[in-house]
Amino acid sequence: MNKKLNRNKIYALCVLGLFCLSYLSGQHSSNFIHLSSKLDNRNIKVTHTVQDSLGFVWLAHAEGISKYDGYNFEFTPKESIFREDTSSDELKKIFRDAKGVIWALSMNGQISYLEKNGRFLSIDQSIKGFQKKHKVTIVNEDNGVIWFTSDKGSIYSYDHSKGIVDSITTIPGHSLGLNEVNSLVVRKSDQLIVSTYRGPLYIYYLATKRLETLEVPYDYTLADQNLLLLDKKNRLWIGSSYVGHGIMVYDFDKESFVQDDIINEQWRSQLNELFISYVLRCERYYLVGNGWEWTVQVGHGVWGIDHL
Repeated sequence: MNKKLNRNKIYALCVLGLFCLSYLSGQHSSNFIHLSSKLDNRNIKVTHTVQDSLGFVWLAHAEGISKYDGYNFEFTPKESIFREDTSSDELKKIFRDAKGVIWALSMNGQISYLEKNGRFLSIDQSIKGFQKKHKVTIVNEDNGVIWFTSDKGSIYSYDHSKGIVDSITTIPGHSLGLNEVNSLVVRKSDQLIVSTYRGPLYIYYLATKRLETLEVPYDYTLADQNLLLLDKKNRLWIGSSYVGHGIMVYDFDKESFVQDDIINEQWRSQLNELFISYVLRCERYYLVGNGWEWTVQVGHGVWGIDHL
């Protein structure tokens, strides 16, 4: 009799445990929806996404931009986004600035923005002749200021509300005779941090107009891709395709690299693996509500990095 009661107690506890487990699991479950975006019955490769103030999701791909309203896709071809001939061009990047304006950059350096009437307008309409003189390679935004870099290593700031563009500086050529900019981030609205193709990392101080080289513990002539991010503590994250380099983190307050201190060995080796096989794409995203950094790399999935 006692054995039977014990068995019943054990059974009841197991059922209760499974119930609690399923309840807790249900409280933390996440629902994912696969969006099958096609163009002329062909699958498209989405390279960037951005959400506007109304909740619409804009997906960038080689042929143009598809806007998703939660039910259907509305396609805008690249010919309607950029002013010049796009037969040999593709969409490279879209982003949303601090005022909610959506911008688009092409592989050939054309840049346009979305007007309130839903049509894209070339930046040449605001800055006469800018596109004819400059091929934009990098575009970024910080506190309402749009930053451009050209294929000649020149850096410009642009106030979209006033239609004013300023020439800031030009990155010097290095030993290989190149000044191609790989990545640019703005730190505390005062420092421009720039990585170059097989060249140094530079810091440009806007207040003093001073350009300095950031010393790195590796041979930068071997690193053809150096991608930059700033975390919430304004530390600089450097991702590189250079073998043995991987991810490094520079702390400006300590004036030293601190990746060994903030990333444990297990995760560091896995993160490094993402970059050792040439970096294809790495962008910064924010998960709404918790401020994680999301590192996205084609072929290796999505990685979330807390700020530690």
